[in-house]
Amino acid sequence: MDEVIRSDLENITKDSIIEDIMDGTVLITGAGGMIGSYLVHFYMYLAREKQRAMKVLALVRRGKEAEKIFGEYLEDSRFQLIEQDVCEELNVNVPVDCIIHAASLASPKYYLKDPVGVLKPNTVGTYQLLEFARKNRVKNVLFISSGEVYGIPRNTPSAENDYGYVDLGEVRSCYAESKRMGEVMCVSYHEQYQVPVRIARLFHTYGPGISLDDGRIFGDIASGVVKEKKLLLRSDGSAVRTFCYIADAVLGMMYVLYRGKAGESYNIGNGQGVCSILDLMTMISEEYGIPLKREPVRENYLPSPIKVNQPSLEKVVSLGFCPCYSMKEGFAHMICWAKARYSKNVKERSDNVSIGIL
Repeated sequence: MDEVIRSDLENITKDSIIEDIMDGTVLITGAGGMIGSYLVHFYMYLAREKQRAMKVLALVRRGKEAEKIFGEYLEDSRFQLIEQDVCEELNVNVPVDCIIHAASLASPKYYLKDPVGVLKPNTVGTYQLLEFARKNRVKNVLFISSGEVYGIPRNTPSAENDYGYVDLGEVRSCYAESKRMGEVMCVSYHEQYQVPVRIARLFHTYGPGISLDDGRIFGDIASGVVKEKKLLLRSDGSAVRTFCYIADAVLGMMYVLYRGKAGESYNIGNGQGVCSILDLMTMISEEYGIPLKREPVRENYLPSPIKVNQPSLEKVVSLGFCPCYSMKEGFAHMICWAKARYSKNVKERSDNVSIGIL
């Protein structure tokens, strides 16, 4: 396990919520992504280091790539890799106690290139999981939603019952609107079939596992610091976002999943992480001593119409959740992880070239 992630997990598992986490089998969809893979590491850490009676089913679309992420678990009987599309009927033949639906194409680079691929996991995939949960009496279900469901907000900070404008005529809405539909499906299955599903609305989550070509600000920052040695700002930087380090987001999800009320949604973020894109980029530039430059907006980029995206956190805080990481600490952890990962990839490519020459 990566040392940054291990350090995070040691910190997370000191929280009192750990005592509320039920033993059993956890199915995590989108396990190859940033959030999904982190959740896999979290539950495997509980199983291995805390001797909890846990088993983790990691559902992915691309098995070979996932094997590289989870190589240390492949021979562990407490881990099982499942390769399938979440939008198809689940091919799971063991009892499941908990489902966390993290499968989603969240990067704006997909909104124009593959809008149908964006909306399907949030709708068709959610249907498949809710049906499985209904038929198999799964004890706990968590749907990972997004602060994007608020659209252009009416109120800031946005509470869980505040909803703003989403333009259905814009292809960019494939993400926000499909997350909204996924939430409605969750509420409906809880109301009609008593499926114990809860909804976690994440706001701009970053950390280990981010792709350096992700297309979002986090990938740009990691790539800029680690590879290009410069930061590129492709807007005026005035948009305000709420940034939350992934360890805090996972901790928040645990509070929602194990202490939250079924059928309800909860914002998850860090109230100390509210700032503009320009302020964030300036902080990183100064912290790492690299230049910040402006560039034209990239081709086929779909800018967000949302100027401020900030949650009210009163509801999740009332459960006991308290984030631990400042923005400086969180981004330092992400960049440390990215440096190690990039160095490893460069070495592997170099070794492969040498072998080829021989």
